[in-house]
Amino acid sequence: MIARTRGSIVLLGLLALLGAAVCAPSAGAADRIYWAGFDSGTIQWANLDGSGGIHELNPGAATISPEGYGLGGAIDPVQGRFYWANQQQGKINWASLDGSGGDDLPTGSATVNGPSGISVDPVGRRVYWANSFGSSISFANLDGSGGGDLDTGTASVESPIATTVFPASGRVYWTNFGNFPSRGSIASANLAGGGGQTLTPTGSGTVEYPFGLAIDAAAGRLYWANDNPGTISTAALDGGNSSDIDRRGLEMSGTYGVAFDPESGRVYTALFAGNALAFLNVNGGGGMELPIDLPKESGPNLPVLYLEPRPTSAPTVTSRGPLVPKRKRKGGPPPLPKLVGSRLTCQSGGWKPDLVEARVYRAPTSIAFSWTKDGVDIPGAAEEMLRAGEVGNYRCRVSAINVAGSTAQASGSVAIFAAGKAKLNKKKGTAKLTVQLPAEKGKLRLAAKGFRAVARTASGKAAVLVRPKGAKRKRLARRGKLKAVVRLTYTPPDGPPATLRRRITLKHD
Repeated sequence: MIARTRGSIVLLGLLALLGAAVCAPSAGAADRIYWAGFDSGTIQWANLDGSGGIHELNPGAATISPEGYGLGGAIDPVQGRFYWANQQQGKINWASLDGSGGDDLPTGSATVNGPSGISVDPVGRRVYWANSFGSSISFANLDGSGGGDLDTGTASVESPIATTVFPASGRVYWTNFGNFPSRGSIASANLAGGGGQTLTPTGSGTVEYPFGLAIDAAAGRLYWANDNPGTISTAALDGGNSSDIDRRGLEMSGTYGVAFDPESGRVYTALFAGNALAFLNVNGGGGMELPIDLPKESGPNLPVLYLEPRPTSAPTVTSRGPLVPKRKRKGGPPPLPKLVGSRLTCQSGGWKPDLVEARVYRAPTSIAFSWTKDGVDIPGAAEEMLRAGEVGNYRCRVSAINVAGSTAQASGSVAIFAAGKAKLNKKKGTAKLTVQLPAEKGKLRLAAKGFRAVARTASGKAAVLVRPKGAKRKRLARRGKLKAVVRLTYTPPDGPPATLRRRITLKHD
């Protein structure tokens, strides 16, 4: 187990086990970093920018040792829980992210011998941990129905210290702290058991007492922390092309755990010996400590990032016009469709998923809807669907919400407009069509075969002159009457065009 003495850090459990001493030598305001406090035995968190101070999850009935011994840690986004280990007393703890309390997770027949480095498989509904006082990787079901030990095949399991689940590959990775004179290794096995492998990194990357890892699935790379000499290294998933990340500008010692944020290109770590949280830029440029003032000798380890939702695509609105009677009116054709009264449906847009293998959580846990008409909020409109009962430019706003905060996106506008009765000028053989448009200016166009096109910028109440030309005008003059269907199109400033058709009977004296 890991414990403190004044001015030094000693891996006491590994000492007893190994018989050798091993000495451990920017983001949004609401984006968070969670970590286990070894001295407190609990989970703490703070905003990445340092604002708002340090907070602690309420452990509720979870077993917390008076001496601490808390080792992280991962999130189950389905239940909204954080899981971590009480290394000293062999317990798997959990606490609700909303602060409502926590408890111990039943582990059944699973080995719980100096547990540490927990990871959660939200798909398989299991939590995994390394038994740092032994040579096994174990798991428990998140529903409390028990657990067992994982079949790791021929993979090295040598004082394992931290696990990371990679759901897309169906594997769990872990770092072996090693038995002196061994300096550790990185290994993996199938989540279903078997298929164990020990990586053999090639290149210049350091593998010395590795303590926690994260995976960049998109780039196919591993990142891991080396406790001694205080470096963070990277390699391809098969161990190839390894190297150390530039750490200039940052003094690192006791690097316990990593979380990788591909958006910022940063790998975050906890400096157990330095009693700080920090990051390195993976593409060079070094790194720095986060502006979070930790309590003295709190023993931060195995960080996890919880970020506000990140959008990938904006919301969209689909429109379905009001129902039109199928039967023809007596003595005439059926009425043409209207736009007023249309049913609008908001599609919530796209949001970036959690990156469990990178130890980064950012997916929305809930979605909220609101609507505006001509840029003004519609009171009480908080559902996915809305009936557009008035003329206006309608937009939906989607707020994606998770524990870290919320992110809002607005759709483009859907135009609802109306056309009134035509006022005939029998002397000229024309008609003036009154159109009710949204308050926001857009492009209005009238078009029909055999009629003069009209196009202009307009808003509010507008009048459009319907005037035939060519053969249509001659026919009207000859017969004194001309029936036509004209097409009105209004294009809002930030949305697709909307079209109405109107029947008009022109007369000429």
